[in-house]
Amino acid sequence: MYTKFFNLNENPFTAKPNPKLFFPGKCHEEALLHLQYSVSEGEGFTLITGEKGIGKTTICCAYIECSDEQVKSAFITYSKLSPIILLKKVNEEFGIKARKGTLKELTDAFNNFLMQKKTEGKRVVVFLDDAHKHGNDVLEQLRLLSNLETTREKLLQIVLIGRPKLTGLLNSHDLRPLGQRVTVSYHLQPLTEHETFQYIFHRIAIAGQGVTVKFDSSAIRQIYNHSNGIPELIDSTCDRVLMASFRDGHRHISGEIVKTALKDLKYNPIHLSDLLKTFSRAKLYVFVSLLFLIVVLLALSQFRDTTNGISPELIRIKIPQGYSNSQIQKSQIPRLGSISQDYQEIMRLFDHEQPQIPESEENHDRLDDLKEEITYSIQIGAFRMLKNAQGMINSLNEKGYATRIVDFEDNEGQIWHTVRIGNYTSIALAEVDADIINSEDDLDAVVLPSNKF
Repeated sequence: MYTKFFNLNENPFTAKPNPKLFFPGKCHEEALLHLQYSVSEGEGFTLITGEKGIGKTTICCAYIECSDEQVKSAFITYSKLSPIILLKKVNEEFGIKARKGTLKELTDAFNNFLMQKKTEGKRVVVFLDDAHKHGNDVLEQLRLLSNLETTREKLLQIVLIGRPKLTGLLNSHDLRPLGQRVTVSYHLQPLTEHETFQYIFHRIAIAGQGVTVKFDSSAIRQIYNHSNGIPELIDSTCDRVLMASFRDGHRHISGEIVKTALKDLKYNPIHLSDLLKTFSRAKLYVFVSLLFLIVVLLALSQFRDTTNGISPELIRIKIPQGYSNSQIQKSQIPRLGSISQDYQEIMRLFDHEQPQIPESEENHDRLDDLKEEITYSIQIGAFRMLKNAQGMINSLNEKGYATRIVDFEDNEGQIWHTVRIGNYTSIALAEVDADIINSEDDLDAVVLPSNKF
């Protein structure tokens, strides 16, 4: 909409990865060099990690775009893959045809393709985007594909792209054989303020065949502070800023224009249809349950006011563990592991069988009083190295989760450190919270009995 106004040939801040607009910041250039080295040296597995929107996919697309004819690449984006669907997608990307769609036929056809490319002096690379979202069976299938090799070198290079949690997954017990094969890895960092300045003008210059839009230093500073140097956020912010500038007829971007655009971005109303799209089934279930509970409580309150006193012992309303009265009124979902004083007050009012916990005690003390009822917990991961488990613990604690490490010894006598969240007397409540963690925090949460390791 604003491209003609600013004399741009295309949108410089499009949300789609565009190798043409690739900006070689320090970290992004280093990541690209790591890719080039690992493929040229036939290193097998390469790992590229970084936060959402930091440019992992753009870097890999830029590598594919600039690689010569000696490198044949397949880029597999995230979808609900199974091992056999993964093989089908890989074969489709390379134009490989198999007589049958069985796992063996697909593998044999792919192996023949690799041998043919080897005789032609070419390298074959498979990129798996959002690798942290795939099941262990899919990642294990990639490991099996990597076994296709000659006595001298690998026939296939595999690049795993994902969030930082992917590193922890590859250190877990189930994926340890795969993690040990990663020989080259790189973790992307956000752009600095100076790089943000360069990034914005680089994109505008490419899209407009020259700098056709000017930003003053105050505007750049505000964009950087809002985006924290994450390219995806820089793009969305600049897109909104250019739209606001176009609306007001300004060709020079000032700090005041950015401030107004960010305000509009912050307070942009959310329609009900958009809100419902963000709800997972578990969230919607909890939300509706809480709304129903509010109606019941209000009805009981009115009923008590019109009677001559009804014994609280006759009222048997169970409130989900971890939800306080104030949180119910706000229809908010609290973090796990918290047993609030409001919750205890409500339980004492409506159920005389609930344990009496002094208000002055800390949450973990009250959990100790209930420990005989605890039968389930949510496991996030199992790690061979304690520092990896502690890193996960620190990350979860920053998000407000009550976490702990539970150690166990496997059949080979090795010690594993599992990261656990929450304490539940009901598997149903644990599964609801596990669904919330999976969808909201993008973690692989599994409900297990507390005594199972």
